[in-house]
Amino acid sequence: DYLDYKIAILSHLEKMGVFILNSAKSMRTCIDKLQSQIIFANEGVKTPKTAMLTSDSQIDFVAKYFDEKFPLVVKTLFGSGGIGVAIVDSFASFKSVAQILLDKQIPFLIQEYVKHDASYRIIVLRDKVLASNVRKKREGKDFRTNSHQGSDTDKYEPSQEEIDLAFKLAKLTGTTFAALDYILIDDEIYVLEINGSPGLENIQKNWPDKDLAKGVIDFCVASIEAKK
Repeated sequence: DYLDYKIAILSHLEKMGVFILNSAKSMRTCIDKLQSQIIFANEGVKTPKTAMLTSDSQIDFVAKYFDEKFPLVVKTLFGSGGIGVAIVDSFASFKSVAQILLDKQIPFLIQEYVKHDASYRIIVLRDKVLASNVRKKREGKDFRTNSHQGSDTDKYEPSQEEIDLAFKLAKLTGTTFAALDYILIDDEIYVLEINGSPGLENIQKNWPDKDLAKGVIDFCVASIEAKK
C-alpha cells in the first residue's frame, strides 16, 4: 500500500526530529476522502450529498438515497489530480462500477453530481494565501475541472468567506500547507476536498509575478531557523 508506505516514512522522519511541513497524521486525513468528508459533515460544511457502500447488498439502497437521480460521481478514497474519479449516468453503470470496485476491494464514495462550469482552488501556507485560481471546463471535454485533466485556469481573487473557510479546514485537518478545492453554486461554497500536497506547476502559470515554490522553501527555512 503506497499510502501506508508514505505515511510510515513521514512518521519516521517526524520521530527523528526532521522538519515536516505537514504531519503524517494531517496528510493521512487529507488523502483519505472519507476522513475529510467526516470532518466537513461535523463542521456543517456544505459538500455534494455523499454516501459510501461496502457490499453488493447496499447498491439499491444507495441509489434510492440519491432518489435514483443520475449522473452520480464515484470517487476512490485515495487519488489525486482527478484520478480515481468517475461519473456514472445510469443505475446500470453505477452498479457495474460499484461491483468492480467492491470486487477489487477498493474503497470509494458516491456523490451527487452538482452541475458546474468551474471549480476553485485556494492554497494556504499557515496564515497566508499563497495563490488561488479558477479551473474552467473546456466545452465538450472532461467533466472534471482538475488542471491535470486539461482544464483552463486563470488567476482568481477569492472572497473573505472563501479564504476564511480555507484557513478553517486547514486548521481542522492539521495542515500548514494545503489547497481547498470547491465550487460556487448561487454564491454558496460547496467543498470538494482539501489537499495536503498541492502541486504548484499549473497554478504558478496564473501568478507569473510570484515564485510560489520559493515562498514555500523560504517558509520552511524560516521555520527551521526559528527552532534552532
